[in-house]
Amino acid sequence: MEPFFPGKSAHRYSDPDHGGSGYRALLSLSPARDFIDPLKQAVMEELLLEKLYRFIVHNNPDLLVTLQGSQKLADYMEQRLQQVKPQLAEIQASGKPAHIIEDKCMDVLTAELRPSRFHYIRAVLEAEFETAYYRYVNNGSLTYQVISLMEECNPVFDDFGFSEENQHHGKLRTAITNTIRFHLQND
Repeated sequence: MEPFFPGKSAHRYSDPDHGGSGYRALLSLSPARDFIDPLKQAVMEELLLEKLYRFIVHNNPDLLVTLQGSQKLADYMEQRLQQVKPQLAEIQASGKPAHIIEDKCMDVLTAELRPSRFHYIRAVLEAEFETAYYRYVNNGSLTYQVISLMEECNPVFDDFGFSEENQHHGKLRTAITNTIRFHLQND
């Protein structure tokens, strides 16, 4: 009977230079860097979904409101995860630490959600319209009011092609401030 090596198979060989015959273990699995533990994959996917949800709650509550309902939010998050799965597998296979994998995948998952229009409008509201801002904070309607302002400001954001590169553009801030001012005067 041939010897058994867990995770390996044995191959009989003949080597006249080293005393005749013996056994050489052959790996039956791919190298470790090419093997992804399905449990680790599932745990990482679940962690990424949790982090994506927290990101949306904190940075894009408007999206949360829009996707409220039966399965819309879960479906959206699952679609986002499916888009990052090939990169996740590749990064995991490279042997990178978990925190690096999380960071790289979250960058991809949240790319279309950054920068946050919600935070931008909230910051402008607080800086330029302090009285209205604190009135909304005190009566518990800040999130609702900012989401309402987003609907008014979205065409401005779209016209400027709002992105991480131009979020500090002075003309954008002026246009958003004017839109908020108009909304508050007519509210």
